[in-house]
Amino acid sequence: WRDEDMADVFTARAIAFIEEHRRDPFFLFFSTHDIHVPRMPHERFQGATALGYRGDAIRQMDWCVGQLLDTLDRLNLTDQTLVVFCSDNGPSYIHDFNSAGPFRGKKGTLFEGGIRVPAIVEWPAVLKGPGVVETPCVTSDFYPTILALLDIEMENQPVLDGLNILPILEGKATERREPI
Repeated sequence: WRDEDMADVFTARAIAFIEEHRRDPFFLFFSTHDIHVPRMPHERFQGATALGYRGDAIRQMDWCVGQLLDTLDRLNLTDQTLVVFCSDNGPSYIHDFNSAGPFRGKKGTLFEGGIRVPAIVEWPAVLKGPGVVETPCVTSDFYPTILALLDIEMENQPVLDGLNILPILEGKATERREPI
């Protein structure tokens, strides 16, 4: 980690993947470790914020995402690309330098504070203008949503723990057809 800027390496690999597959439908999962321990942002991001390593790591993560979005713009793929930003869980239980707001619990619990996280979904060609979705959705909903978007029916598909949430994202539905 210290000898090489992994943010640059992983971001460059993701950009190369987008460039290579820009003429075909593609799926890219880009995950950063940046705000997890050990927080080791590259030296060019260290001291960039008043929040110490935590803020510096978030700044590095922001740079990585910005590079990917700039690539989509440069390749004229922004409008037709579904982009989802989300976290995997609530705030850390290791310390008290964070908050789940009004929700009880933190990471590692099944209380809302441990599992309820914000997400940002962007798809300019389909999702018009800014909006807020109050309906709870989960990452398990991404797979059935992508299958539906691509009009794919999987043979021998086991029962899915999720559902196509496009109607919810488009504002055509305000409730889930089934519970999470």
